[in-house]
Amino acid sequence: MIKYILTLFLTLTSFEIFAAASLPNCSNSDLSMNGANEDSCISTCSAIADYSSAQLSSNNNGFCIGNATESKFNIYKVQLGTSTSAEPTCIIWNGDFEVNKSSYAPGSSISIPGVYQNCSNGTYDTVFLTISRNETFAADTVFPDGSGKIVRTTSTFGSDDIDDNTTPSDYVESSQSHSDDDLPYVRPSTGWSNIYKKLSSTPSSTDLASSSNAAMIYDWAKLHPITTSGGSNYYTNVFSGWYCEDSNGNLCEKLDGDNRLLIRLTSSVDGVSFPTSSGIEVTDTNQPGWDIGYFGLNTSTERGAIFLWRNDSGTLKYLGVKPGDAGLQVTISNSNVE
Repeated sequence: MIKYILTLFLTLTSFEIFAAASLPNCSNSDLSMNGANEDSCISTCSAIADYSSAQLSSNNNGFCIGNATESKFNIYKVQLGTSTSAEPTCIIWNGDFEVNKSSYAPGSSISIPGVYQNCSNGTYDTVFLTISRNETFAADTVFPDGSGKIVRTTSTFGSDDIDDNTTPSDYVESSQSHSDDDLPYVRPSTGWSNIYKKLSSTPSSTDLASSSNAAMIYDWAKLHPITTSGGSNYYTNVFSGWYCEDSNGNLCEKLDGDNRLLIRLTSSVDGVSFPTSSGIEVTDTNQPGWDIGYFGLNTSTERGAIFLWRNDSGTLKYLGVKPGDAGLQVTISNSNVE
């Protein structure tokens, strides 16, 4: 196969397939701290703070969206395959590029150097992306209670030196009043499918206005084995070793080495685009080109971080924080080769 150096482009867009961060902000009766309208709009913490009807009532938990001032991860590889096979069969780009979503506005482009490799003749309808399992992020927002107080990411549980991503009891505390400092992640109960990085040793109402946003590391691989009281959050019987979000294996992830995630995306996933409905036909004169768009966080609206809260008998306290989901669109295009 012919290999050559090519300058590729990563366009940061406002389109998102893993989460609803590209949607407009919720307002008035659409505002919710339990995700009730997250398919149509986003409830930011500042909007909740201005609308008392959406604020948490006593002894309830909820979340809202804050502003990420840093959101970094790496892209290592773009590959193609077929929807009938679990693994990729063709590498079309190989490199190591760090993306900081918070540095770019939607629509901006970044030049990405790397090695481009031709594919063998055939039809491909599935994209495989290799990215870092860890995301480094920093964020802040207002208390969603109208108090004007500020919460920020903190250094207390900022690092993540727990490699285990198979035994949640080794790194997640399911509690509304967490107290085990050996467990850096938290969720209010086993009924929650998301886990958050703790912001302090116990839930706190301390105003962090005079502090600075600290960088925190979030390990996306630690989400894979998380289950709720109703069962598993992923289908694990579609492809061996993979965690899939549907029974057809259209959107799946698995650990690839010690510090990388491999993401499998078929043409059936919203946001994945191929030249035709059947994929892309590769020939000696038609090779695949690609573009990956990640959600740009440098905007005038709150985006990029999810803060977890509890109303503790009338006192609003922050429990944890996590980065917003990846937010990307993938376009595979025809590239003529002479």
